[in-house]
Amino acid sequence: MPLSAGGGEGWPAGGGMAARIRAYDWPATALGPIGDWPPGLRAAVDLMLAVREPVFLLWGPRACLLHNDGFLSLLGEAGSPGGCEAALGRDVELPPPVREALRAGEPHRLAWEGLGLPGTASTPRRRSAFSLTPVWGEDGAVAGFCGVAASPSRPGRSPDAAGGVGRVGEDQLADIFTHASVGLSVVGTNGRFITVNDELCRILGRPREVLMQSGVADVTFADDLLPSLDAVVRTLRTGEPSSLDKRYIRPDGSHVWASSTITRLRDAGGEAAKLLVVTIDLTARRDAEELLRQSEERLRFVIENVRDYAILITDPQGVVTSWFPGAEAAFGWRPEEIVGQPASVLFTPEDRAAGLPGQEFALARETGDAPSARWHLRRDGGRVFLDGRSVALRRADGALRGFLKIGQDVTGRRAAEEKLARSEALFRTLATGIDQLVFLGEPTGARDWSSPQWCDFTGLGAKASRGYGWLDAVHPDDREATRGAWSEAAVESGLYVEHRLRRADGAYRWHQTRARPVRRGEGAASEWVGASTDVHQLRHLQEVQSVLVAELQHRTRNLIGVVRSLADSTLARSASMEDFRGRFSDRLGALARVQGLLARQETGQRVTFGELIRTSLSGPGAFDDGGQVTLEGPASVGLRSGKVQTLALALHELATNALKYGALSVPGGHLSVRWCVEQDGEGQPRLQIEWQESGVGLPAPPEGAEAKRGYGRELIERALPYQLQAETAYAIRPDGVCCRISLPIPAR
Repeated sequence: MPLSAGGGEGWPAGGGMAARIRAYDWPATALGPIGDWPPGLRAAVDLMLAVREPVFLLWGPRACLLHNDGFLSLLGEAGSPGGCEAALGRDVELPPPVREALRAGEPHRLAWEGLGLPGTASTPRRRSAFSLTPVWGEDGAVAGFCGVAASPSRPGRSPDAAGGVGRVGEDQLADIFTHASVGLSVVGTNGRFITVNDELCRILGRPREVLMQSGVADVTFADDLLPSLDAVVRTLRTGEPSSLDKRYIRPDGSHVWASSTITRLRDAGGEAAKLLVVTIDLTARRDAEELLRQSEERLRFVIENVRDYAILITDPQGVVTSWFPGAEAAFGWRPEEIVGQPASVLFTPEDRAAGLPGQEFALARETGDAPSARWHLRRDGGRVFLDGRSVALRRADGALRGFLKIGQDVTGRRAAEEKLARSEALFRTLATGIDQLVFLGEPTGARDWSSPQWCDFTGLGAKASRGYGWLDAVHPDDREATRGAWSEAAVESGLYVEHRLRRADGAYRWHQTRARPVRRGEGAASEWVGASTDVHQLRHLQEVQSVLVAELQHRTRNLIGVVRSLADSTLARSASMEDFRGRFSDRLGALARVQGLLARQETGQRVTFGELIRTSLSGPGAFDDGGQVTLEGPASVGLRSGKVQTLALALHELATNALKYGALSVPGGHLSVRWCVEQDGEGQPRLQIEWQESGVGLPAPPEGAEAKRGYGRELIERALPYQLQAETAYAIRPDGVCCRISLPIPAR
C-alpha cells in the first residue's frame, strides 16, 4: 500500500464511497474521528478506493468495515443507500480460526457468510469468497485486513467474467505485496533475491534492480551472517518459521536494525523452493528502547541517590515490594525489615483507625493518583511529615500492577510553616488591635491585605483596597508623590511619605505612612509591611510652630534694631554714663514689659490699646490709685503686634516726662488719656489717642527761643509717622503737654 496518504478536511477525495466515508459518523465507531486515523489506515483507504473491483478493509481490534464502490455490487438490495450505511462502519465478527491466522500474519480465504453482513441471501452472494491478507501498521504489528474478491460475485456474470474477477484479485494481492508497509521479499534457496517490494528497498537503501542482482549475504552486517544462515537452515529443515533481529548494511556504510521472519514456500511438488522473508524496520523501536534504557538508568540512579524523597512500591493489595534508600532515610526501616509488610504500618495509628491507607490506595486506583500530605510513622515511633502522592501502576493492558508511593520529607518545613502560621496569627492580632492603619503588600505598592482599621477609616472594603485600589483613598494632589515614594522604596529599603487620606465621611486627614520589606532568609523581599499614622493634629501644630518661629525671628530682629536705636539715641542725649545708664535702663524696662505683654497673648489674639496704656503707665509708676490718671476708651481695640513696640516706647516717654516734669510731678496735676476708633475718608478704621496733661503751670519759653526736642518728642513726631503711618501732634502748653496720635488699626 502507499507509504503516504492524503489528509485534510476533504479527505478522502472524490464522490461515491469517498463522499460517504467523509460524511459517516466515525466518532461513534471504534475507529474514532477521521482526522485522527493513522497514516497506515489512510493509505489503505486510498488504495481501496482506487480499485474498481470489490475490495474491503477490516481495521482495528474490532474489525471495523470500510469498502469501495465495487463492493456495493456484492450487497445486492443492501447496496442501496440504506443498505450501504448498514454495512459501512460495522464491526465484523470473524470466525476465531480466521482471526487468529490473520493476526499471525497468514493470508486466509473467507466465504461471504463469514462476514455476517446484512442483506438477502441470494445464491451468487453465497458463492462469493474473499482472499484476506494482513495489513501491518507503523509499529510492525497487524493493524487490519484487506479483502479482495476471489470468486464470482455478481449475478449474471459468465464464468469467464468470474475468472477475470479472480485475476483482478490476484493482481490486487500483488499490488498489496509491492506496496505493503513492511519489507517483503522472496528469496531462493541460494540466498538470492527473487522478488522485493518497495518497503524493503527503502529499508536497505537500494533500488529494486540492485537488490535483484544481490543476495541476502551482500546486505547483511558481517557479525549477523552466521545467525542469519542458522535461521535459514532451521526453516528449510523443520518447515517452521524463524525470526531474528539483525543488522543490514546500507550503501553509505551505516547499518539498520530490522526484524526478519523467514517462512518456507513449497513448489507444486511440495519441495522447498523459495523463502518468504518479512522484514520490519526496527530503527524507531530500537531508538525508543535505547532511550527507554537510558531513561531507566537515570531513573534508577535518581531513585537510589535521592534521599530527600521517600519512594516505595507496593503490590495491588498495598504490600511493600520495593524499598529505596530515600524511604529508608525517612522511615528508618531497612529493606529486609519492611518488604512484605503492608504499607499501612507507615501510617499513624489515628489515620489507620480512620481507614486512610485504604482510602488513599482506592482513590489512586480510581483516578490514577491520590495526594498524600500527612504525618507518617517512623520505625522508632517518631513522626515524619511527607508531602507527596500515591500513583497507580498499570500494565500495558490496563491491569493494576501496584502502587508507587512517593513523598518529600518536609518535617522541618512543616514545623517552620506552623511556626510561621503562629507568627502571622500574632501579627494579625497586633495589627488589628492598634490605632494605625496596617497593610501588607508588594514592593511595587500593590496591597495584598489591609487591616480592619483601614477599612473602617477609609470606607474601602478589603477587596476594593487590594492591588492599587487603596490609592482611591489618597488625595488626588498626593497620589503622584505617593507613587513616586513607592518607586524609590526598594532602592531606599523603606518607604516614608506624608499624604492625605480620605475618611469615610469624605474629610481628608494627614497621615504619615511608613513601610519596610519583610526578608525571609537571604532572598529578596517579596512582601512589605507598613502602617499609616494620623498626624493631622501634629501637622497643624507644626504649622503653628512654624508661624511662631517666623514671628519670633521677625520680632527678634526688630527688637535688636529697637535696642540699638535706643542705645544710640539715649547715648547722644545723656550728659554722663550715669545718666545714660538710668535712661537706657528705663527704656529697656519699657521694652521688656511690652514683650511680656506680647508673650502672654494666645495665638491668634491681639494686644489691645487698653492693655498697652496701662502697662506703659504702670512700669514707671505713673498709674496708681491717687486719682491723678483718667483712662477712657473701648477695651477691645486690637493692635498689630509689629506696631506695639514703637507705640509703647512713645507712651513710655510721655509717662516718664509726666512723672519728672509734667502733670504727675505735682500734687495738683492730672493726666487724661482718651481713645476711640473712627473711620477715615476711605472707610478704614483709625485709632484716635489724646494725651492731655493739666494743672502743671509750666513757665513760658523765652521769646524767639526754639523748643528743645527730646528723645520722646522725636519718637512721636518722626518715628511714629514713619513706622506706623501715624499722624501726630505734640504741644507743650502752660497747663501741660497735649499730644494727639492717629494711626491705622486692623479691621475686626
